[in-house]
Amino acid sequence: LPLANAIVPVGEQAALIELCADLGITVDPSNACASAAVVCDGASDTYELDFDNVITNGKISSRIGELVSLTKITIRDQLGLTGGLPDEIGSCAALSEISIKTSGFDTTTIPGSLFLISNLNKVVITGNTNWGAALPSEWAQFQGTHLELTGSTNKKFSGDLSSTSPNMPNIQTLIISSNAL
Repeated sequence: LPLANAIVPVGEQAALIELCADLGITVDPSNACASAAVVCDGASDTYELDFDNVITNGKISSRIGELVSLTKITIRDQLGLTGGLPDEIGSCAALSEISIKTSGFDTTTIPGSLFLISNLNKVVITGNTNWGAALPSEWAQFQGTHLELTGSTNKKFSGDLSSTSPNMPNIQTLIISSNAL
């Protein structure tokens, strides 16, 4: 049910509607918060994208970078997703949490800009069967408290961790397993 008085900031509505349309998700232009994929916070003009209970197909467009009030992204069991996260995700200044579990992403990279979002506290990327991504050097600059990067049976994160010196003063949970690092 849509929240009373909950809105997506006017400057972000067009980008949100287009991003969702590209993924096959219908969003009512008069009330984006009524969409199954958009969770709004009535106390503030922040919102989340939750692709756990909707079927998606396609790529996440670069317009995601225009969603500066977006606080959380949940992608779970979305094998219809292709491509990967665009580098513009680094412009999502309010993003505090991202969880990607078992997606259809088929890219070979994770954008380094993701790890440079100053507000980002939690990153979970696990079990993505098509995402054999190279871990960018920016991972070592992550300032959040929880980082979990777990590969799958046939696809693993790769890279040389010995060439980077992590500077993560806030980290409380670091899980990097089932990878080729």
